[in-house]
Amino acid sequence: MDTQEKMHWMALQAGVNNQAFHVAKQIVAQYGSLLSFWHRDDSAALSGVSVAIRERLILMRKKMRPEKLWKACVEKKIGVLCCLEEGYPKELLHFSDCPVILYYYGKASLLNRPSAAIVGSRKSTAYGRKVAADFAGAFAEAGLCVVSGMAKGIDAAAHEGALAEEGGTIAVLGCGVDVPYPQENRRLYQRLREEGLILSEYYPGDKPLEWHFPMRNRIISGLGRFTLLVEGEARSGALITCDWAAEQGKDVWAIPGPVTNPYSIGPLRLIKDGAQLAITPGDILSAYYPERYGPLDDDPGKEIRAPRQAKAGGRGSQQVLFAQEGKATAGLSPREKKLYDSISYYPVHVDGLLSSYIAARYEKAAGCLYLDLTKLTSLRLIEKLPGEYYQRI
Repeated sequence: MDTQEKMHWMALQAGVNNQAFHVAKQIVAQYGSLLSFWHRDDSAALSGVSVAIRERLILMRKKMRPEKLWKACVEKKIGVLCCLEEGYPKELLHFSDCPVILYYYGKASLLNRPSAAIVGSRKSTAYGRKVAADFAGAFAEAGLCVVSGMAKGIDAAAHEGALAEEGGTIAVLGCGVDVPYPQENRRLYQRLREEGLILSEYYPGDKPLEWHFPMRNRIISGLGRFTLLVEGEARSGALITCDWAAEQGKDVWAIPGPVTNPYSIGPLRLIKDGAQLAITPGDILSAYYPERYGPLDDDPGKEIRAPRQAKAGGRGSQQVLFAQEGKATAGLSPREKKLYDSISYYPVHVDGLLSSYIAARYEKAAGCLYLDLTKLTSLRLIEKLPGEYYQRI
């Protein structure tokens, strides 16, 4: 596609947003190209297009400058991919509201890799973040690209888990690709630009408006062969991604959690409504591979290597998780081991832990307790929570 035509597709998406795909088909059928349509002085009387959209198109042709849009991308070295070009993810073309333009930084080749979408709550727990990172790492090790939204919490943990295994990962933003959002993930953003892919349908410089995020979620689910929900409240935005996945005919998986945890309610309700329950990465990966781990689908170009964690004793299996825990606690003193055993995956207050030290008649019980808690925390066996609470990681 030549530059002139592409910049007019960019302008169309900027003008009519998620309706651009439908409108573009009408324009091409009637005018032959967007460039031809742009320079016509008529009423844009397109069949199948509402009066409101027609008025926006007329105004867009008068006021918008496609050359300016293109120049901004060139100056910022932002990649631009049109839906008519090679390399555009074929999965998205099945949807009537697919973006006609994708902007990106990084490795565009990841768009045509088999992918897994991982989503969850921004207000996550240590348990949720660890699960997201572990599953993402296992998927990356199996050759799957991990797709998420770079939000703090579960999204960030999923990206980091994939990067830790030197695997591919895609962050789909609800703002321009040149806008690092949220700010606390700026370091992750920079790493994704260099090692993964930053992707958005929104024009460079677009702010992270609230209504952008539900729409960007359809791209996250669309790129993934399946969507995994790790944590989410009853009204979590991550559930919108799961709804998109179901509407797109994709499988939805969910990680269970304690019913007393508000961030477990979203996954538990999904499971109750028919989503598939996942305990280990192997539960998911084995569902998409024949017994001998053949290609992911009938396209030989999409073969990926056998997922080791789907085998008995592989990464992510229960045997390995227990073995890792045993190795991590092997060097603990009897007192430290006893303290670790008294801390579960539910938050426990320091006063409750101190009472057991006092009952055991440890000399300087408070000092001993905080010394032991510091060691367990440094070993990443436990995590300190606000309000002097502790729980296992």
